Amino acid sequence: MNPLLHSSSFLFLTIVIASVGISSSFRVLKDEAKFEACSRLFECGNRTLGYPFWGGDRIQGCGLPELKLECQNNTYPQVGIDSRNFYILDIREMDQTLTVVAADMVDDGCPERIVNTTIDDSPFECASNNAKLTYVYNCSNGIPSLVPSELRCARRIETVYDGYYTLNTSVGENHSCSSGISIPLLGKYYTDLTSGFLTATNALKKGFDLKYNRDYGQRACWGCLKSSGQCGFDRTSQEFVCFSHQGMTL
Repeated sequence: MNPLLHSSSFLFLTIVIASVGISSSFRVLKDEAKFEACSRLFECGNRTLGYPFWGGDRIQGCGLPELKLECQNNTYPQVGIDSRNFYILDIREMDQTLTVVAADMVDDGCPERIVNTTIDDSPFECASNNAKLTYVYNCSNGIPSLVPSELRCARRIETVYDGYYTLNTSVGENHSCSSGISIPLLGKYYTDLTSGFLTATNALKKGFDLKYNRDYGQRACWGCLKSSGQCGFDRTSQEFVCFSHQGMTL
């Protein structure tokens, strides 16, 4: 069950919090407008998300500044990380983990630009359960036999010829390939890929996992929701804040 992707989960989450007696100190701010705005969830396709994200009807004060969401073609929520757009496929909030896929690789596994997938200056870090593929390209001797997955991306912004995905980063050196980039994928598909049951393109479409790399106030948010407040973020103090409404006692 996914607390932030399914609104019905909030009731379950509140019951769990009450039953285990979770408590957390947090700053309370009475603000009717922000309470109302942050009570709305971001909706895209069949997915709904709340704190620490914002976007759509959720104003910036409802989440971390860098976690603005957009909805592309009413399919998946999209978040910008390190100047690149990613679709959010799943969130497991209890594990503080989300599964994402680069927006430019969803259709056919071809990246828009041939660059390494890096997660550096963001609230996230790559999870330890990811594996890595290397995309080797511009091979002057052509593509070697028995490679896991051939991929030609010549129609994109950068012309790339004779490319393929491999789990062996040294293969390209033996076939006069000019360069290669590293792309993470979910580790659970590693065996299927190496066994030939799944192509690299299809494996990459399933995305990879990110972990939150710092405390963004989730425990405090659970306490705020339990007390009928709404979670938000104060840009001035750079801290979590719980918005309340008139007549509400926290």
